[in-house]
Amino acid sequence: MNNLKQLVLPLLCLFVGMEVKSQGINFEKNLNWDQIQAKAKEQNKYIFVDAYTTWCGPCKAMSAEIFPKKEVGDFINDKFISVKIQMDKTKSDDEFIKSWYADAKSLDQQYNITAYPTILFFSPEGNLAGRSVGYKNANKLIAEVKKAIAGSEEFRILYEQYKNAKRDSGFVKKLVELGQQIGQTSISKAIAQQYIRSLNNQELFKKENLLFVHRFTTSPNDFGFKIFRKEGKMVNIVLGANTAETKVREVIIKEEIDPIVKDQTKIPDWVNIEKTIRSKYGAIGLEAYYGERMGFASEKKDWTNFGKFYALYYTTAYSRSKFHINNISWPIFEYVNDPKVLDIAIKTMKYDIEHFDQKSLQAFDTYANLLYKSGKKQEAIEWESKALRLEEENALKNNSKPNPVFGETLEKMKTGVPTWPLVEPKKQ
Repeated sequence: MNNLKQLVLPLLCLFVGMEVKSQGINFEKNLNWDQIQAKAKEQNKYIFVDAYTTWCGPCKAMSAEIFPKKEVGDFINDKFISVKIQMDKTKSDDEFIKSWYADAKSLDQQYNITAYPTILFFSPEGNLAGRSVGYKNANKLIAEVKKAIAGSEEFRILYEQYKNAKRDSGFVKKLVELGQQIGQTSISKAIAQQYIRSLNNQELFKKENLLFVHRFTTSPNDFGFKIFRKEGKMVNIVLGANTAETKVREVIIKEEIDPIVKDQTKIPDWVNIEKTIRSKYGAIGLEAYYGERMGFASEKKDWTNFGKFYALYYTTAYSRSKFHINNISWPIFEYVNDPKVLDIAIKTMKYDIEHFDQKSLQAFDTYANLLYKSGKKQEAIEWESKALRLEEENALKNNSKPNPVFGETLEKMKTGVPTWPLVEPKKQ
């Protein structure tokens, strides 16, 4: 009997160990990215990539609570080759994690990973099939994986039909939309650009097609960018005022300014940025530049340059402001004393109230304070009185007390006391 126990117990331990090992997702621990892709292709399996960081709480929760679940492992392991990729670097990284540094950086750049955890799903051929961002419970994760697989297979079938010359409008748009949903952005955009170029002028300026062009114009090299620059008036007739200028400006910022400003290791060379944008894009490019320069100065509390570029920006952009006009104009009242800048801020706020903030007591207050600082005392009192009345009406409706700041400001205006903080603008 003792001999039997000695035989059975180790076998039980072995079976238990095998069962534990089969629980949850089996992540590869010895393969590099090329080997993962080769294995997936050889076994005709998808690839499951958990892109995580060491500081990410939801990442840790997924690893501890979701990935070890039997139902998750049973589903994923049957269809996927799985790998965890650490996206940050720490002093405690072992050699295996270090060996992934280059591939982690490449995947980060190629697939624009901006939040964690991000789970990427790839087809057996290595094409992106979808992604899941953030913490997901087991049922939600499995549902997103199923959706990625189904979408990838549908995209593969439709793409084959496209390559076999199926090109009608509805089909192409469905293919492009599906590609966007599952993460096949590069293929989708290439198809979209080819479709846009195939349209004649009559088709191009139909609203549904211009909306499609608008969505897939993200670079100065896109055909749509040329359309929005050269045919802006026609685009605006179809899609609404300032649509063309806003899209062109958005692309310029994304292409020429964001990559430089977001590089925290360098101080932006604004002189060179302006020179480049002026030569490539002219007036609309400068409008984009002035806006970003204004925003940058605001972040740095550089009120002298803030006022300068506010004035340059809102000379043309008051009707298509990227910024909330009231919010960006308040620091002009607080910190800028240049009469010319104050005058432009007054005109800009007047436009804002007439077109966007007709019932905003905050906008009335900003406008009144700008008027007052510019010496237009009577007009300022009239607008601050409107702000106070509106605040009192809102308080009555909400059965609350009015904010006393509007009454206090009005009293200062009546008695000739400055309503702005008495500070000097920050100098460069």
